[in-house]
Amino acid sequence: GQSLLEQDLQFLCEGLEGRSPSPLALLFDTLVRPDGDLGGSAESQLTWRREAGHCVPHLVLGKGPPGGAWHSMEGSMFTLSLGDWMELPSMRFRDWMRRRGRHLRNDRATTRDIAQYYQHYVKEFSLQEHFVLGSVVTSVRPLQGHSVALDPAEEMCGQPGGGADAPPEMYEIRGFHEVESGNASPFCLYAQNVVLATGSYDSPSRLGVEGEDLPHVFHTIRDLERALEMQQLDPDSDPVLIVGAGLTAADAVLLARHSNVPVLHAFRRAVTDSGMVFSQLPQLMFPEYHKVHSMMAEQSLCSCGPYQGYTSLPRH
Repeated sequence: GQSLLEQDLQFLCEGLEGRSPSPLALLFDTLVRPDGDLGGSAESQLTWRREAGHCVPHLVLGKGPPGGAWHSMEGSMFTLSLGDWMELPSMRFRDWMRRRGRHLRNDRATTRDIAQYYQHYVKEFSLQEHFVLGSVVTSVRPLQGHSVALDPAEEMCGQPGGGADAPPEMYEIRGFHEVESGNASPFCLYAQNVVLATGSYDSPSRLGVEGEDLPHVFHTIRDLERALEMQQLDPDSDPVLIVGAGLTAADAVLLARHSNVPVLHAFRRAVTDSGMVFSQLPQLMFPEYHKVHSMMAEQSLCSCGPYQGYTSLPRH
């Protein structure tokens, strides 16, 4: 029953193997999902207990509601990770789904389910006071005890007035709040520790080629969704060119073909390349991605496959 924080974590991490380069992440995954990578369902080896004396004062700054980028994704898409892997302490995701009259498909959840689960979690455990929504962080920099002069219009956490001496080993976080009037209200906070958990959803990959910023070029799944919703693309459109052989490209293929939009799919690797992400996904758990891989292999310019409206361009 000893707290994990009081253990020798370095010793516990020895000998663990897995997909993460972080020993602590491997240890946590091993304790929470002992045989998760093998598709098993063994119970977690951790017991969660809230102790007020160990609570860490904190704020969560974000542009949107709790759940972040999950709210920006097309709600019917299935997560790559298993639904149970997305759950937070003291609220089993599967039980939460059952109370809503919903069930996991192949043990996976939709992005809408995940977004709503995280929102409900914050309300269930009265965590709203720790979340500052509509916040955009513009800079984070370390301070070493020197004086900082603030604009009178700015706010400062725990330090009233126009200026203050920052304690040693602190970070200064600046940004602005988005208010209903459309104006921006600047803020400045000090914190001893900062966790950057921004993900990559707001920073899609770019090719760096001429014409990439033209109006008809999309960089996110959401951009493609909007074009389909606004009927800018339909079954009578010219084929949409999808570039890449990762899971985002596969999602784009599925989304376009679901709306019967013709697709040209270009990617640099050979279909048989063992480094493709599809080879790392169990077929029973991820049938939709393996279907895209089959389309890539069977319906190229040089072959006539069963997938009408789709053409793959390997090694392009």
